[in-house]
Amino acid sequence: MKTKKRAAAAALAVSLAAAFPLSGYADVNPIMGDMNSGGEESGGAGPSIDDQIGAVKPKDQLIDKELLTQNRLEYREIGSRIEYYNKDYRNAKTQLLNAYLSLDTAGALTQEANELMEEAKDFKYDDMTPEDREYYEWYKDAVQELRRQAQKITNADLPGSAERTLRLARRNLTRAVEMLLITYQTTEARTAVADKNVELAAAMLSSKERMASLGMSSAQEVLAAKEGLLEAQNSAQTAHAGLLNMRQNILIMLGWSGGDQVEFAPIGDPDLSRLAAMNLEEDKKAAISANTDLYELRSSGASGSAGRKIKERNVSSAQQNVAIEMERLYTEVAAKKQAYDAACTEFAAASQNMDAANRKHSLGMMGELEYLGAQLSYLNSEAGRTGASLELFKAMEDYDWAVNGLIGSNGG
Repeated sequence: MKTKKRAAAAALAVSLAAAFPLSGYADVNPIMGDMNSGGEESGGAGPSIDDQIGAVKPKDQLIDKELLTQNRLEYREIGSRIEYYNKDYRNAKTQLLNAYLSLDTAGALTQEANELMEEAKDFKYDDMTPEDREYYEWYKDAVQELRRQAQKITNADLPGSAERTLRLARRNLTRAVEMLLITYQTTEARTAVADKNVELAAAMLSSKERMASLGMSSAQEVLAAKEGLLEAQNSAQTAHAGLLNMRQNILIMLGWSGGDQVEFAPIGDPDLSRLAAMNLEEDKKAAISANTDLYELRSSGASGSAGRKIKERNVSSAQQNVAIEMERLYTEVAAKKQAYDAACTEFAAASQNMDAANRKHSLGMMGELEYLGAQLSYLNSEAGRTGASLELFKAMEDYDWAVNGLIGSNGG
């Protein structure tokens, strides 16, 4: 369980900058100075600092149900789709509302709701990486916590506690799906490379077989080419199976059926203006104020002088851990920005090489095998740039989620 908690704390994600950008985090920190276009400082009062995790944050903003696209998933819509269509969340919300309206039923969950929630949690794990599996486990943990909270409802807890419970649950579920969509689009780029590798391996085998018929290639070389093709095919098949599995789970989490024909809109390049708006010291204060674990710790009772001192030490230690984690997340953003810049430079060179290869091939100055090799090299570079772009985007999401309160107060 501690491993899952550390994984969750290290993966915190952020506000939907494209749709609901944060209202500027005050001045630019020197570490990010080179990220600010023109060296100008980004003004703003920063996110609101309060002691209520139930307060509305940028990530809590919802899109009207009528405005959601039917057969296309936009990244910025994930939180709203959780609110309107996620089976686990909707069941828990109904139970909490029923408890509020009829407190006699507050301590019990209906059998039907139990069955629906268990069904919704029955996701596939086939061909999942350990990191992806952590997201699913995190998702299940969030659902189980909802059920526990629904069973603990009392007169004193409603309605504020129920509202905070639902808001925190929606944030956790939203973040889990966001991370999966980022992983999906990263994997999708790599799958294109795997497909091109199959095409190249097939062409290599065909070439070796032709050469063997002319006595210019040995049977051992042909066998090696066959084995290379089989290996490439297996790798591509595994990649596609994992991609399909991930896609189905994302769709189910957002209220579709696993087989629905839904287009996943590209997340696109990260908005670098968000980097210029980061102010670590101010964001630490906001993260400490909004942190969900700290809220519970500060709200807990303490008896006597000794008990109050212990609570104060615990709160102080938790605040320090949040501050340390914010520093780590901030450093991670800077590192991912450097990696993204390098990948963009490499991709620009690869694009030039691909343009040259296209011209040579069109003029008959480049053979098919060499041309396929050039295409594979280009796709590798493109996948690298896509991966670096999404990694930077994810790092910014982690940072902004932390500012909004989703970060482990134990520091990981």
